[in-house]
Amino acid sequence: MIKWLALFSVTELNPAVVQRRNFIRSLYERMLGRAPSNAEIVNWDATGQAHPAIAQGFALSDEHLRRFIDLNYRQFLKRGAEAAGQESWRVFIRNSGNNPFEFQAQVLGSAEYWDAPARISLASSKPYVDVLKRPADPVGLVGWTAHAAIHGRVSTARGFLASEEYRKLVIREDLYQGILNRVPAASEVNAWYAQFAAGNVNGLTIIGSFYGSDEYYNSFRVQ
Repeated sequence: MIKWLALFSVTELNPAVVQRRNFIRSLYERMLGRAPSNAEIVNWDATGQAHPAIAQGFALSDEHLRRFIDLNYRQFLKRGAEAAGQESWRVFIRNSGNNPFEFQAQVLGSAEYWDAPARISLASSKPYVDVLKRPADPVGLVGWTAHAAIHGRVSTARGFLASEEYRKLVIREDLYQGILNRVPAASEVNAWYAQFAAGNVNGLTIIGSFYGSDEYYNSFRVQ
């Protein structure tokens, strides 16, 4: 259960409004990485949208896209995104139907990533650590090294990012543990992976789905 300090006391507003506004406040703080003004919270509340739609609105906002881009730079390139690059990738993701997969593949497959010290090639096993969060296994390392030699860096990056192992890792650790603060059942992970595989969600919309879930929203219910 996620605990949250009420933004407005229940003596000022009814509990349902307090819940909704605390939920909105959390989206600013957790998805956008900043505190909102009271006016911003009230404006979102006034739209009358259901909480799943509000969460998707945040997930697909330009502000969240820029933060998403920066976080990927920090994960893979070990630095923040410069303003010009951030804006260029924001437009790229928009033109990709708001699907960030190819952006992530281009970053992970970039010369900057592969040529950086300790990340020179798959022989360093660094993509296993950065993407799969584990050491390379000998068989997989040989296979991916051969793939990279034939198909190139970006194709190899796509393979890592589209792998069942990586997507289930994201679902389990980033989404269930990171957002809902609990360990999921294997069946839950498998169900969301199936949604990925079917193309029903991508790396942005699935974030909105978790933040917009009843489970997350109800964690702000006033007792």
